[in-house]
Formats: sequence, C-alpha cells, structure tokens
Amino acid sequence: MKHTLFAFIFLVLILSCSKNDDSQNNENNDKSLIAIVDDISLSFENGEMSGRSYNALSNAWYLDIECTINSNACFFIRKRANSSTEINTIGESEFFSLEYIEGQESWINIDTQNPNGIAPGELIFTQITDTNAIGTFTFIGYNSNDDSTKTITQGSFNIELE
Repeated sequence: MKHTLFAFIFLVLILSCSKNDDSQNNENNDKSLIAIVDDISLSFENGEMSGRSYNALSNAWYLDIECTINSNACFFIRKRANSSTEINTIGESEFFSLEYIEGQESWINIDTQNPNGIAPGELIFTQITDTNAIGTFTFIGYNSNDDSTKTITQGSFNIELE
C-alpha cells in the first residue's frame, strides 16, 4: 500500500528534467541529481522540490524531491521528521523513503521497513537552507510486483527549494 501511495504522489508531482553533462558541479545555482542504477549512470538537471509540508493526520513534516530524465526514469526522495526544526537538520536521515521509477515499475526503500532482509538505504543531507538542499543517497530498491531489486549507488543531489 505504501508503494502505491508513494507512486501516486510522485505521479501527481512529476516534473520534467533533461540530461546534464555538468551535473558533477554542486554550486547552489546548479540544480542536479545523479546516480548509478544497476551500473548505468543517470544524470538529471532541473530537479524540483515540492518543499516542506506538514501533514496533520500523521503529525509529521515532509521534504520531497522529485526528478525525472524523461517519462521512463524518475526518482522520488522523501524525508520525514517530527518537527519543523528537525526537517531542516543536516546529516543522516532516520525516516525516509527512496524510490526509483522506470516506466510502470517502481523500486522503493523505506528506512527500516523493507521486505526480504533488504538493508535500509542511506539518505544524508549535507546542506538545507531556505532555498536549497544538497545531499547523497544510496539504496537497494524493492519491487513488490515481481520481487526484483535495483541497486542505486553514488546518488547525489543539489535541488532548489520551492
């Protein structure tokens, strides 16, 4: 159910990006996301962040990143926190979901709630300001439809906050 919810939220918020040969540059004005998916290097630019939001039902704050290279490959990164102060904390995130979407299939890693002994991923924010978020991520994504996995390594992002 969580997989479907995250996929739905991502599809509603999906934004377009294009390839960027200069995505290694992480200056505050260079919006980017790069990662290696099963040994294939992907590079995104103009990633968007829906920003910080509060959900009264779950009593939680969220910081969401959505990036897509085209209609076939997307990333959705969500950090969850218990307070507006905690959502802006740099360092390793305790509560998060990391998702890679390819076509109609999705591979997700939700902090410590992964099936089949899949280890939690890692999401680290090195900078969060009023206008920008910079960080790294790595995870093994699990597809609940066919039990397949995808390994995402060397992920990094520099995204402008809305």
